[in-house]
Amino acid sequence: MNMPAPCLRFTQINCVLENIISDMCEDSMVTAVVEAIADNDPLDENDSGHVRTDLVVSCDGTFMKRGHMSLCGVSSVVSIETGKLLDVQVMSKFCHNYALSGECEEAVKGHNCSKTFSGSSGGMEGAGMQIIFKRSVKECGVRYVEYLGDGDSNVFKSVNERKLYGELSIEKLECIGHIQKRMGSRLRKLVSDMKG
Repeated sequence: MNMPAPCLRFTQINCVLENIISDMCEDSMVTAVVEAIADNDPLDENDSGHVRTDLVVSCDGTFMKRGHMSLCGVSSVVSIETGKLLDVQVMSKFCHNYALSGECEEAVKGHNCSKTFSGSSGGMEGAGMQIIFKRSVKECGVRYVEYLGDGDSNVFKSVNERKLYGELSIEKLECIGHIQKRMGSRLRKLVSDMKG
């Protein structure tokens, strides 16, 4: 095909790029949290008990493949106020470093295992979201007290039942877009079924 030979040090270059991109991503998310706190109006503490560091977020997950048969998934939290990404968690059911051998040899010296999840693929989003919510106070100094998510998953239930913020209950917000989508689908089906 008259193409140059691939770089022999591709893995080394890829690792350098991964480290740089990871650092930039972390800096960007820290800045986004600071902006979300600054844009957040402090609620009346006598009414709700919320403070400026209690944020309203949109939470969702995605998978490498459609359906729940994927080996990789990503959970993310976005600020409703700023629309910026606050945190992300990648979940993987296998170790990329030992993908060819099929086994993860954790005893290998210097091995950085990338397997972060065991279980069904459908549970990856919930597990990732629990990790994000759990570390929000320790690493970012914020709590995600209002949760806007798609209504077709049990992720909110799993996060709220874990009581990650002590006795504070997380409030669920409904996404009008998802309600509109489901209602529209059902109305179009009804029209189709009632023809004639």
